[in-house]
Parts: sequence; structure tokens; C-alpha cells
Amino acid sequence: MSEITINHLVSEIKKKKELSGIADQVVSGLLEQYLKKTKISLEKISFLESKIIVKEIRSQLRKMSGRFQKKLNKKNLSEEELLKSHFSTA
Repeated sequence: MSEITINHLVSEIKKKKELSGIADQVVSGLLEQYLKKTKISLEKISFLESKIIVKEIRSQLRKMSGRFQKKLNKKNLSEEELLKSHFSTA
């Protein structure tokens, strides 16, 4: 089994398009806090446990990044404006 590192987990977390723009330092900081809080050692985790950690951190990052997205009144927008405002097409 290959050793799982912080950098490997950060790159796995940032593979999602909506999280790819977040700075590595933010992701690694959140990851280190999570590992410290749950008392998990990277030397002893399995592949399955690493997948669970990635899911947990992604969930926390989505909550954090959602706070900074601007809200628009989508009822009054044209199709083009609506597409421009959506995160996946911006």
C-alpha cells in the first residue's frame, strides 16, 4: 500500500471543478484541522478511509464557498445572463 500524504489528499479534494479554484493552503489547513479533531494519523489510514476524509472535506469546502457566491434574481434574467451567472458556465 502506498503512503497517503496531505498533498495527495489536497489534489484529490480539488479534482472537483467547483473546488479547484480554492487555494491549496485553505484546503490543507482544513484537512489538518479535520485530522487533528478526529485524531486520525495519515500513516494508518486505508484507501476507504481516505475517500471518506475527501468527502468530508469537500462537504465543508462547499459550505464555505457557497457563502461567498452572489445571489441573483433569476426570474428577471435572460437565458444568456442566466448562463453567465451560473457557476458551471462562468
